[in-house]
Amino acid sequence: MESAAGDAPVSLDRFAFVASLTGPRPGVVVAKSRAKRSTERHVFVIEDRYVVKRYRAYSWGRWWSPYWKREHDALTRLDGLPVPKTYGYFRTRSGGARDVIYARECVRGTPLKASMTVLPEALLPEVADLMAEVHRRLVIANDYSLQNLLRGDDGRLYFIDFHRARVFTRRSLWYWQYVGKDLCHLYKVSCGRDPTLFHAYLDLYFARPETAQGKQRAFMMRAFRYWCRSYGVTPPPPFTIP
Repeated sequence: MESAAGDAPVSLDRFAFVASLTGPRPGVVVAKSRAKRSTERHVFVIEDRYVVKRYRAYSWGRWWSPYWKREHDALTRLDGLPVPKTYGYFRTRSGGARDVIYARECVRGTPLKASMTVLPEALLPEVADLMAEVHRRLVIANDYSLQNLLRGDDGRLYFIDFHRARVFTRRSLWYWQYVGKDLCHLYKVSCGRDPTLFHAYLDLYFARPETAQGKQRAFMMRAFRYWCRSYGVTPPPPFTIP
C-alpha cells in the first residue's frame, strides 16, 4: 500500500473507515462531492478537526493528476506558515474501485468569501506577505480565490487549499512562469480585475526581498499577461514595475 505521512502525530489508520463511507454520520459532514466520468472526489469534515478527501477511480478509470500528492508535498514544504497541517495519504481498494484517502487539518475560521467579493485594500499587506513567503518556498498554489483565504479563529490569515499546487526545486523560468499564473488568478478572482487594486497589491508584493528582481520580474510579468490572455481576461494597462 502506497502511503505518505506527515510529521503530525495523527495516525492515518483512524481514517480507514472513509473508504466505505456512503454519506454523513455522527461527527462526519460531507462538504463536497464531485463525479466525473469514471472518477469521484468526496470531501469530508470529521469531528470539525480533520478534512479528509477520498479520490476514487473505478477499474476502467484513472486519475490524471495526483492531487493528494500535490497537496501533501505543498503543505509539507510550507510547514510553519498559516496553512493546514498535512497528515498524509494512503491507497486502498473498495470493491471494484481504487481509492486514495488524503487527510489534513481543518482550520477553524471564516472564508473571506463569506463577507466580501474582492479583497479590500486593508487586507493586501497580509495577502502579499503570505503569497511572497509561499513563493519563496517554491510553491505555486494555483488558486488564490477568496474561498481559499480564511480568517482563522486565532486571528491569522490562512490559505487552506493546495490540491492544485505545484512544488518546484529551483527558480527556473518554468517556476517564474507559474508565479505569473498565481498573480493572474489573484487579479481575475480576488482583485475583481481591478487594475488599481492589483497595482497596489504588486507594490506590496514586490517590496518583499524574496520576490523576483530584474529580468526575472520582467519575465514573470510577461507570463502574467500571457495567462490573462489565455483565460480571456484583459490584462491591466501597462504600468511601471516597482
